[in-house]
Amino acid sequence: MAFEVFDGNRPDVTTVEEMVGLMEEKYGRASAIWVMDRGMVSEENLESLRQRGARYLVGTPKSMLKRYEQQMTETGWEEVAPGVTVKVCSAPQGGEQTFILCRSEGRKEKECAILNRFVERLERALNKLAFKAWQGKIRNRQKVERRIGRLLERNSRAASLFEISVEETGSGKEARLKIEAHKNEERYEWALHTSGSYLLRTNLSRRGLPPNYGRPISN
Repeated sequence: MAFEVFDGNRPDVTTVEEMVGLMEEKYGRASAIWVMDRGMVSEENLESLRQRGARYLVGTPKSMLKRYEQQMTETGWEEVAPGVTVKVCSAPQGGEQTFILCRSEGRKEKECAILNRFVERLERALNKLAFKAWQGKIRNRQKVERRIGRLLERNSRAASLFEISVEETGSGKEARLKIEAHKNEERYEWALHTSGSYLLRTNLSRRGLPPNYGRPISN
């Protein structure tokens, strides 16, 4: 095992090329497979690995699952561990990469419970704020919008599921702020449907090593 320590304020994605160079300098390239979570992945980093002839298996942003919406509902899943199924898919735009859909029943149950907890908490807080505003206890629109922003930040898992508007109604002593919050049911159902699912991408294949793997890097 080996490790390197980077500055705490440095994004993970900026450390990859340096780490690859250090590891190859210490241990060489033979039979290496780079495994990284999605926080370290960028198209630039993957292209750099491909240029080196390196093999990788990495995570992807969850938003990419939308490209495989149809495959997620089709058959053809293979169980690779108790409660874990996978499906191998081709790259969205062709190419030599392979994408692997993964589903975990245990992870789905946990993620759904967490999501619903955040949704319920955010709904409760928004309804309470809306009631106070309608009673006239809060009249400053900027203050209300800041409070909404803080609520969304604290409940970030559910924030994208809600559409929120703030309107000024009436005038003088009758002036009120009207807060409306609507949960986007389509997004909510998609979030539940994709809970426990994740997408991996790799340039590994049954053909073995990439053709230029282990060769010197050209200057």
